[in-house]
Amino acid sequence: MPAAFFVFIIIAFKFEHRKDYIYPASVFLMFLLLALVTTLFYGESSQVEDLFYLVHLFLAFNAVYFIIKWKLFSERFLLYFFSAIVALLALSAALQILGILGIIPLIWAPEGRPEGFDKLVTGPFANPNDLAVVELMLFCYVYWLADKLNRFPLKLFLIACTAFVILVTLSRASIVLFAVYFILLSLYKKQYLKLLALTLFAIASLAILITFASSFKVKGDDSGLVQRNLNRIASIDRMLSSKSNDSSGIRVNSYRYFFENIDEFAEPRGTDNYESFYNRADFDKNLIRYNPHSFFIESTLSFGYAGLLLLCLLMAFFTYYSMAVPNSYPVILIVFFIILSNIPSSIIKMPALWVPLFLAFYHQRYYVQKNPN
Repeated sequence: MPAAFFVFIIIAFKFEHRKDYIYPASVFLMFLLLALVTTLFYGESSQVEDLFYLVHLFLAFNAVYFIIKWKLFSERFLLYFFSAIVALLALSAALQILGILGIIPLIWAPEGRPEGFDKLVTGPFANPNDLAVVELMLFCYVYWLADKLNRFPLKLFLIACTAFVILVTLSRASIVLFAVYFILLSLYKKQYLKLLALTLFAIASLAILITFASSFKVKGDDSGLVQRNLNRIASIDRMLSSKSNDSSGIRVNSYRYFFENIDEFAEPRGTDNYESFYNRADFDKNLIRYNPHSFFIESTLSFGYAGLLLLCLLMAFFTYYSMAVPNSYPVILIVFFIILSNIPSSIIKMPALWVPLFLAFYHQRYYVQKNPN
């Protein structure tokens, strides 16, 4: 397998000279090289696992690039294929809810999870946040494609599926970003009156939702599923407060601690070796000592200043080339990806989150812009 992988790299770089492939591919290979060096140095089994995740990410990038560049599938096929994935993720969440309520056998509840995790809606992922962000990123790509191909009924279906997943997983940041997406889309399409209406509607809806969730108590909720979700909604207004004791407050504190100690990142620590950095923190470290919940922090702690530089170069590359073409929709996904990377526990372990970004970027260049530079 390693030999085949290196042969593939040699062939790809020998015959593919386009800048929109070579630049990001080189960055991903540098990440792989850094991961390999730190894995050999620290020798942790979890780092070997993360190395394979990075290999999968590199392969996913190549698969998307060549499929889109060679136009192996029509836009219509891409639309319905990825719409089906959005729907299947929603179906997995619905089936899991029925299992939690005892209506059908419980699925996707692996042994060894912490107490209470069997009540969370995670679908085929490790936790609710992972399901929510993958669904939201896929939605951003597929909804744009449905809008481009004038599939209005499908757009409504996609909105319904995504809203359902985000609400049942109760990823609070995803709920806010779902509303923000439509605001950004209206701005992108220069529909300023619609932008104003959507902004007011989003603010009013969120205020009503928080007020309702704060005052409503559920009786006969044996599973605790409904009340837990209401409590999560009610705490949206505290998301950015460092005084909050929930996960959002801890993350704000961890980001502050990261920037206060930014001088300690010259030496790479390797993936999954974050606890030593947070050992002097004066807040609850249980949430972030294994997973920093930010790709910028994760890559910096893992690979030092080199990791941070590589990530900035990668995002700068995608942004520059997206803005260099007409109707640069992928910029919205880049912004969303950067924000969403602060929600799941680890981005290195989630190649699926990157795929919609790759799809939108290359789709814009090879299907919309017929002859990209």
